[in-house]
Amino acid sequence: MDQYPKAIKVILVGVICFVAKKYLGLDELLTEDYVIYLDLVIGGLVAYFFGRYTRLTKEEAEQIQ
Repeated sequence: MDQYPKAIKVILVGVICFVAKKYLGLDELLTEDYVIYLDLVIGGLVAYFFGRYTRLTKEEAEQIQ
């Protein structure tokens, strides 16, 4: 279960870099430093949204017990 956010992050960063290089012509702008920064930002957002929408509610947690 903890591998899903990592996989989603890698896919999103890859798609963003591909689109930026291929269709927007940002080859010079997307250096390794910017890709690392983009990786951090996307990783944080994915972890936030993944945790927010997969968390159990109080009622569900009480039913499990």
